[in-house]
Amino acid sequence: MVNVIFGGIAQDESKQKQKLNLYEILSVKPSVPTYLKWLETPISYLLVLDPVVVGARLTRTLIDGGSGLNILFAKTLKKMGLDITNLLKPMDSPFYGNVPSNAVVPLGQVMRPVTFGTEANYRTKYLRFEVADFDSSYHAIFGRPAIAKFMAVPHYTYLVLKMSGPHGVLYLNGDLKTSYDCDAEAVTIASELQQLSQAPLVAMAAKKLSPEELEIPMKKSASLVMPPRGL
Repeated sequence: MVNVIFGGIAQDESKQKQKLNLYEILSVKPSVPTYLKWLETPISYLLVLDPVVVGARLTRTLIDGGSGLNILFAKTLKKMGLDITNLLKPMDSPFYGNVPSNAVVPLGQVMRPVTFGTEANYRTKYLRFEVADFDSSYHAIFGRPAIAKFMAVPHYTYLVLKMSGPHGVLYLNGDLKTSYDCDAEAVTIASELQQLSQAPLVAMAAKKLSPEELEIPMKKSASLVMPPRGL
């Protein structure tokens, strides 16, 4: 197949008009995109929302698309005034990557209702949670199972979670200050847990030292030497 282009410089145009057209064509330059500096900087904000779980609004709920679990903390349940000890399904499978230790064994699993949205437009689903008993700056963590259950789309740059509702699309907006406060508190908790995890190792190392090595040497004061008097 041969594609033929018809047209070009009209023969009835004057020499001057043809030169102007040629100059205009030759003056065209390829568009070079100019990238802004902030495009080279990675943006990693925390998406923290406030869903309603069992009638209580959890204002510090982390939406973590990189987590394969939904985690509800025992401390949160205690603040909610819920005693679900008899409702927990025992678990012996640990999970990793949440605290600076080898593994965390959850207290059990539980199914609880979760609601996103407002009174005029909301969605409610039952989610399965791993109940964990360790310190955290969050009330709960919603991972990929929760996002898939609600068929939601998180956007971490704009701190927005979108999902379909009975009366249109739900736009759930996070707050940058809340995200920063949670992140700062999480760093503090992780640092404290790191120190606690190293305390037994320090104690074991101290037991292997002799009493002389454990003793802190006293710093001796330098002797004062008076220069001889001149005659």
